[in-house]
Amino acid sequence: MIRPLLLFVLLCVFSLQAQDAIYHGGRIKPMDTFARDALSIMAEKTSLQGVSAKEWIFSMVNHPETTDTVPFFKVNRADVAELLHLDSRERYHSFVDFRTTRSLLQQYAERTDTHPVTLEMIRLDEALSLYESLRSAKDYERPLFEIQDSTCLQILGVDRGKKVFSAVELQRALNKLDSGAKPPQIQTFEDSLRMEFYKRSNRDLWNVFRDPKGDSTVLVSAWDYILSSEKKIPDSTELPSALQKKLSYEVGYHRVNLPWWGLIFTGIAMVLSLLGFAFSRKPLWMAAVISLALSGACLSFSLIWRSLISERPPLGNLYEVLLSVLALLIVALCISFVRWKVRWLLFLGSVLVFAGLFFGQNSLVGGDTFKMLPVLLQSSFWLSIHVLTIALGYCGMILAGLCGHAVLIAYATRSRAPILSSLEGASKNWFATAKLREAEPEQARKEANNGVISLFEQRTMAMRHSQCCRKRIFRGALEKILYGSLAFGALFTFLGTIFGGFWADVAWGRFWGWDPKENGALLVILWSMIAFHLRSGRLLSSIGFATLVACGLILIALCWFGVNLLGVGLHSYGFQGGMAIALFSFITFDAMLIGILAVVAHRRAPKNN
Repeated sequence: MIRPLLLFVLLCVFSLQAQDAIYHGGRIKPMDTFARDALSIMAEKTSLQGVSAKEWIFSMVNHPETTDTVPFFKVNRADVAELLHLDSRERYHSFVDFRTTRSLLQQYAERTDTHPVTLEMIRLDEALSLYESLRSAKDYERPLFEIQDSTCLQILGVDRGKKVFSAVELQRALNKLDSGAKPPQIQTFEDSLRMEFYKRSNRDLWNVFRDPKGDSTVLVSAWDYILSSEKKIPDSTELPSALQKKLSYEVGYHRVNLPWWGLIFTGIAMVLSLLGFAFSRKPLWMAAVISLALSGACLSFSLIWRSLISERPPLGNLYEVLLSVLALLIVALCISFVRWKVRWLLFLGSVLVFAGLFFGQNSLVGGDTFKMLPVLLQSSFWLSIHVLTIALGYCGMILAGLCGHAVLIAYATRSRAPILSSLEGASKNWFATAKLREAEPEQARKEANNGVISLFEQRTMAMRHSQCCRKRIFRGALEKILYGSLAFGALFTFLGTIFGGFWADVAWGRFWGWDPKENGALLVILWSMIAFHLRSGRLLSSIGFATLVACGLILIALCWFGVNLLGVGLHSYGFQGGMAIALFSFITFDAMLIGILAVVAHRRAPKNN
């Protein structure tokens, strides 16, 4: 299974050429990944005007004069644009537009408050600083260093008609001089020049050359070659074949983008489910299940692909955990539908998976999805077990929440109790009349003409009674899935929390520290235990139990993503700007939906429920 996937990758990826890799963020990564990440920071896009991010980055490095006037810096707030004297009606601005207010932007970026204006200023300052680093990446080739002293020019043996030289020219001239016979003024000039080279080397992001010292795990800047005073800057960089293949896999991952295909298949499953409700055709529902299964396959292959590239379990960041939970949820949804034909659960699950993938692809994914993890997150047995069990637990809790929604819908769409009893009587009358009609047709017609209910009405009401019986079976199956998935989720969330304590003891020296993320996991466990005890003590009806479990979906969202918005604690990772809006929108919509369904379900419920 893995070998065909890798062959597919190679077919989708062009071979990496010279300087198609860069050392950034603590690892050697493909230039394609770096370019996508850089353009995402500056323009919040991974391509621009039909041109790939990689082509844009090479244009910034090699021809900055052509990109300085292109408006691709996104300003998300009109008040920030007004403060920077920009046209607030435009969302994108060029580097030239910021030149007059660059110092003002830097002053705002130095502030430490969390006001939205300050946060946007900080983001813009980081984007402009990144662009400035890229446009100055080849300054070593440009004439930037001025020499006024004619004696120095004569000693260096350079063209006296020129006053400005490049770093490469000056270093070549200094290398030709005898190190033991350099005049004091040349020695002073060389020391100051090398200090400037050292500063530029530390600021340079264009680390695309092999380390002159022979270290194959890093790539270095051209300034490192200039400082070495011994080796010439290479025209191209050849990487080890194993690393080249690994970088090819990473480029292929981003180009194929399996999670995006999973999003498409899930959207198709949603549409097919709606058509299944509208036309009540079994093939539509089977097609919906197949489409959702294809989405799960895309997510599963994506996780396998990521593990091959990163050489670790794909559970190292919030995005990978989200993909894992959604893949497990799809498996549970498909099995539940095949076993019990629970249509509302399949539809609601498709909607939630679609929303989760859409959120992940737009809020959790930048240009680089394989960023280096801290040392504590890279090689820990307890961490891997902790994240895996928590993912299983949250999957169970999410499935229980979806079942709670489906049970409420089932109760909200049921008929009232008095009508049900009349349907049962009509059904018996219809079947009795049908038997009489087969034996004595004339007698059946006379009884039908003298009866209160006609044969047609009896048949219609019998069909409605049959539908109500199917709904009862449907609700019973949903309640079984709800109870079982809640128990499964509570058990694995509890185990995951315990394993997380073991890892915390190894990593931080304490088992429990009342961290917001730890408190969130504890709250999820307590919530499920409260629901179990209230139901077992008959303090909650079936509708009340379903309502409480359905609200657990909101609790999971708060404990999983909401605590990251606090910005405190050891677990405050994965924060993204769009997370707060998406979380608030989900909580508001789901709370309104649960409230409406619960009210309608209680009104339609029999008194003894």
